[in-house]
Amino acid sequence: MPTNEMLHRLETLVNQESGTYNKQGVDRVGETLTKWFSDLGYVITEDVQQDRGNNLIGYYKGAKDAKIIVLAHMDTVFKEGTVNVRPFSKDEQYAYGPGVFDMKASIVVLYEALVELKNEHQEELLENVAILFNSDEEVGSIHSRAWIEEHAKEKSFALILEPTRDKQRVCNARKVGAKYYLHLHGKASHAGMAHRHGESAVEELALLIPKLHALTDYDEGVTVNVGLIEGGTSVNTIAPYAYAGIDLRMETIEQAEHLDKLIRAQIAKRANPEITYELESRSGISRPPFVPDEGSKQLLRYVQEVGKNMGWNIEAEKTGGGSDGNLTSYIGIPTIDGLGPVGGNAHQEDEYVDISSLEERKEFLKTLLRRLTDAVKK
Repeated sequence: MPTNEMLHRLETLVNQESGTYNKQGVDRVGETLTKWFSDLGYVITEDVQQDRGNNLIGYYKGAKDAKIIVLAHMDTVFKEGTVNVRPFSKDEQYAYGPGVFDMKASIVVLYEALVELKNEHQEELLENVAILFNSDEEVGSIHSRAWIEEHAKEKSFALILEPTRDKQRVCNARKVGAKYYLHLHGKASHAGMAHRHGESAVEELALLIPKLHALTDYDEGVTVNVGLIEGGTSVNTIAPYAYAGIDLRMETIEQAEHLDKLIRAQIAKRANPEITYELESRSGISRPPFVPDEGSKQLLRYVQEVGKNMGWNIEAEKTGGGSDGNLTSYIGIPTIDGLGPVGGNAHQEDEYVDISSLEERKEFLKTLLRRLTDAVKK
């Protein structure tokens, strides 16, 4: 079982609210991590952002020739104020709270693993391990992508600490991801006195959503989800404006390009030609495909070797969710994902992490870092 100090650190991070759009909150987490890892001997450098939290990169004693990079994110999906309603809590088996599973427990596991390696006088190993924390992973790493790629490009291995639902499962493949933002403009009018003179943007959006969702093709691995909508000004006004946030997942870049054409054609065929629109894809494809190349397959074999020594039969799986592993894999860095603690219900009110997995994943990560350090020396 984890120590009380480990659980206290987890409580500290969970209760520091850090939704992606809460720059002050994310930076507060960043300040906490800077202190923790600086005290450990890491030289932490900030990548200052104006509209998002600052990103952090750390090298042990400033040794920038590290060949292993470990990535985690500080942001969560939860709105400001959530922690006041649902702060950190725990029972004998699980810990709960916003972001406890995705992915603040992973950060604590990383810290504790590095502390123990230092206590074991593994300084040469630590000099080979860079640590990276970004601030906008939950929205596709739009602002941090180029920065991540810059720090990862010369590394031999990238370890992604996204959590897992099963200690014997890791991730070595992920789908392509993209996000679109649709703005519809109609004409406001009084809903009682001048109903016929209005042009409802909300009505247009309501008619459009089923058509967009119909582009989902499970057999081809393509999904479309309108996950966020807004619109209107008051209940007694014909809605002059509507907005939709659209999430796309697919297997290949070619599918993404084809789906882009289908979506634009569907929106152009709007029921009411008086409605105008703008469709944004601010970052294009935010998550390129994570496809295991030979380097990633070899990394998986190292992971499986370490797991076997712990009594685990580790298998790799593909998932539809995106992560920063998509970015490191796409630029050719051998990458493995899903190395964080075990839990479930990510992004939900009942998100949890299995407390017993914190100690297990700490030992697993320590042993994996030793194995990979040996590999890069050869």
